[in-house]
Amino acid sequence: MATITVAVCARNAEKIIGACLESIQRQTVVPDEVIVALDDLSDPTGEVARGYGARVIASNATGLYEARNAVLAACTTDYLAFTDADCVLVPEWVAHAKRVLDKKPEVAAGTGRHPPVGPRNFAAWLHHMWFIVETERTGYTQGIIGGNSYFRMSALREVGGWLNLPRHSAAEDVYIAMALQRAGHRIWFEEGAAVQHHYETRFAGLIRKAQMMGKDITVMMRASGFRGGMWWYTLAIPVLAAMLPLGLVLMLVHIWLGTVVAVFPLLVTFAFLANRFRSAGMAFPRWIARWIVIWPYACGIVKGLRSPIPEAARRPLASLGRKTLCLVCSHGGHLSEMLQLAEAFEGHELVYFSYDAETTRALPQATLVPNRPLSPVEFVLNLNRANRMLSECEPQSVISTGAEIAIPVFLVAKLRGIACAYIECGAQFSTPSLTGRLLYHLADRFYVQWPELLRAYGSRAQYMGSLIDETEPASIQTQGNTDAVLAVSANRDE
Repeated sequence: MATITVAVCARNAEKIIGACLESIQRQTVVPDEVIVALDDLSDPTGEVARGYGARVIASNATGLYEARNAVLAACTTDYLAFTDADCVLVPEWVAHAKRVLDKKPEVAAGTGRHPPVGPRNFAAWLHHMWFIVETERTGYTQGIIGGNSYFRMSALREVGGWLNLPRHSAAEDVYIAMALQRAGHRIWFEEGAAVQHHYETRFAGLIRKAQMMGKDITVMMRASGFRGGMWWYTLAIPVLAAMLPLGLVLMLVHIWLGTVVAVFPLLVTFAFLANRFRSAGMAFPRWIARWIVIWPYACGIVKGLRSPIPEAARRPLASLGRKTLCLVCSHGGHLSEMLQLAEAFEGHELVYFSYDAETTRALPQATLVPNRPLSPVEFVLNLNRANRMLSECEPQSVISTGAEIAIPVFLVAKLRGIACAYIECGAQFSTPSLTGRLLYHLADRFYVQWPELLRAYGSRAQYMGSLIDETEPASIQTQGNTDAVLAVSANRDE
């Protein structure tokens, strides 16, 4: 039977940790061990924790990343769960965590609801509204709440635990979620695995937390080399925050221009949240809360962009990547050419993005979209579909044999820092295709199947052979944040 440890990383928490440890003792499934990690063993929290039978260890940490790693090093059970000193677990929490990890081998981590407990005021409401992950329904998810998290130890060791990021205590849950998913694991949200949280009741304290969160998440993504959608989302926050006061100032000069500049960030952020929650009613209070807290958070992001990154903290997430390739092509001859590369893709997990047709419906892990290449509305929808697909599968590279369906996927992939390779259609003997012209400067690697096309395109184009003639293997590499080495067909020079 699998064993589980419940751990609490604490500092000067002697007045509040008792309720947390009592809730651990009341679990319907008793954990095999309880660990309380303190920065310094002289902390009086240790005496309280020992009174509840917890094993107290010294993390010698300057931040939460180091404390989590200290617990990881001390843990000897199969599973490891974390909560915070200001949290109270529902009695079935350990039971839910064990059941998920026991029955779902593809799941490496889980989380759940984070409802409020204790005093409630405006600051506590703002703090609670900041959490988005906890609004999920039971099923696969992408995020983790640090104070309500449980892990498979083998998966944590596989990704090397948390970053070695001293003096930082926020966004460690964001990092470990990204690292586990990049390594090919899944995350589960269980509604019943609820952890009640004492949210910040002091407005000044909330402002400090928001600034710290903005700084630490930016530093974390810089240290890990992450350039996915969350990176661009984070960078957009100070820009959107600045647009509102800028618009108000511009109104003094030009009322319509100022109104547009001021209203634009408000509309964009509300649309984002409404799309995220699929409900304007759920989005509205969180939209209000985020526009109140956005200012210190934006300041923290700017600080994070200017902060030095310790060399020891740098750990590229790309090195944890599973061998996943995203193959993009339309449903006719372009698909036939892509399938010619089947042998080259052995050892990689493949996901497809193509048009919905008889020839594509049997493709595994395929996102199929309506065949409306000239529709502007469909193009915008495909941008959203591509972003969702790339967010879920996080491929090493995107590879396309055309045609125009590749354009929205390449645009999103480049914004997410994913390497792209384009192989011009073999039917283009001497004249570039329209899609090829558009993607020539966007692709990290650009290949043609006829040497006559080299002059038509320019120095960035490479000729490695054709997919439609008698062939032998050659090597093509995509460049970017990761390298994917592919065997593709090349003509015999006889």
